[in-house]
Amino acid sequence: MKTKLNTLAFAIIAAWFCPMNASGEIVSFDFTGGVSSVYNPFGVVSPSLVQVGDPVQVSLRYDTATPDGNPEANWGTYIGPGWLKVSVNGLNFERTTTVQIDILHGANGGQELFQVLALGSPTAWPAEVPTYPYQTILLGFWETGPPYDFLSSADLPTFLDFSRADIRGGGIATGTDTLNMYEIQFNLVQVPEPAVASLFAGGLLLWWLVYQAHVAKSGAVGACRSRYDFTSPTLRGD
Repeated sequence: MKTKLNTLAFAIIAAWFCPMNASGEIVSFDFTGGVSSVYNPFGVVSPSLVQVGDPVQVSLRYDTATPDGNPEANWGTYIGPGWLKVSVNGLNFERTTTVQIDILHGANGGQELFQVLALGSPTAWPAEVPTYPYQTILLGFWETGPPYDFLSSADLPTFLDFSRADIRGGGIATGTDTLNMYEIQFNLVQVPEPAVASLFAGGLLLWWLVYQAHVAKSGAVGACRSRYDFTSPTLRGD
């Protein structure tokens, strides 16, 4: 009976946590947080539109099959299909076709960096915020001191424990070649995936942990890993 339960649990968890496609694994991370600062020196946006403390939701998605365009062993640059969606107090800033992810592993004496940049013109941008020649949507997670265990390599990860990074946050900006006209910075806390909440509610977390141990022991190529953590990131403030 115990063997049957193990088999059933593994099958359920594999179906939840291994959404694979022909080209690789589609990885998603979701975050929530709040605005920490607003830079509006020229008054191009109404001060009441976005204020410190306003709610922020972020969704990131990418394909692990995206090739690395950087020949450096400890520096990966991945430009490929995906999305970066940011909602600030109900205002949507999105790029849903292409994202750039830069990963630095063991740089500058061991520091770790996972950075996401929306490429090209946004696919969604609120009319209340002027669109100058440059619009930027950015996420950044840095581990600047020991133990330097945020990343295991410069490859695209299927799992990240964002609590390992001591600088965590994001921003939205628009400006010209010479002037930053408007910028929002925000805090982020990662949101567990619905399937994870279901595991807790259904009492299957133990089976999931056993499954993860089984995957780690087998070392099978293409084995799925969970793609969430339970962390409380803090703001990066440039």
